[in-house]
Amino acid sequence: MHAPTHSTRWSSLVLLVLAAGCYHAPWARENIRPRQLGRAQVAHAGVTRADTQTHARHAWGGLGLGYGSASFSCNSCDYRRATGTNSTRLDGWSFTLGLGWKSNRHVRLGIEYRGWLNGLKAGDSLPGLDIGTVFLSYSPRIRTGLFVEGGSAITHYTLTLGTGDPIEPDSRTPAFAAGYGWGYALGIGWQGRSGFTPRVTLFRGKERTLHGAGGATVATGWRQTVLFAEIGYRTP
Repeated sequence: MHAPTHSTRWSSLVLLVLAAGCYHAPWARENIRPRQLGRAQVAHAGVTRADTQTHARHAWGGLGLGYGSASFSCNSCDYRRATGTNSTRLDGWSFTLGLGWKSNRHVRLGIEYRGWLNGLKAGDSLPGLDIGTVFLSYSPRIRTGLFVEGGSAITHYTLTLGTGDPIEPDSRTPAFAAGYGWGYALGIGWQGRSGFTPRVTLFRGKERTLHGAGGATVATGWRQTVLFAEIGYRTP
């Protein structure tokens, strides 16, 4: 094998220099960089879109209006002082507001506030419930169809003076009777493709003691069972 001559070496060096010059030339950079930039922009847009779809798929919110039929009982109490009436069964309207996270396509984890009032009463005793629930919801179908849910709750029962105003239904005067407790809720419903969500929920709660404005005991072992029927909306 013959050793390469000087002319051969110089020819190879010239070819290498020309190739490097073509790669670093302005016209070459102008042709390469837009294509690279375009590919980067497309990749970035794809990642952003996928990230947005992931958040949209996982976060959810909802609200609803409904009716609730409640029954009350106690270990020791005067129903007139505890509910403003001698009846142990009262009806009223309810409002719910919830939000949460979808752990997968079938399961939702959420927190929900539900308020219940025995109508709107101006200048009269007004029983009410505030219920905060942490719940789990399961649907065998994806996004739409039948679902069941259940969870535990913190409850606050009050008997206040009504104002008749739907925005601020009770006065700012001290409650005639009030107490905190706990409970649980079980529900079943249906979610349509548009987010329309009717459901029925059974709630059972218990406050150990109801106290009056001066701290006197109004009731012990106070319990309530409420059946809610609701029409609402949940993000699909």
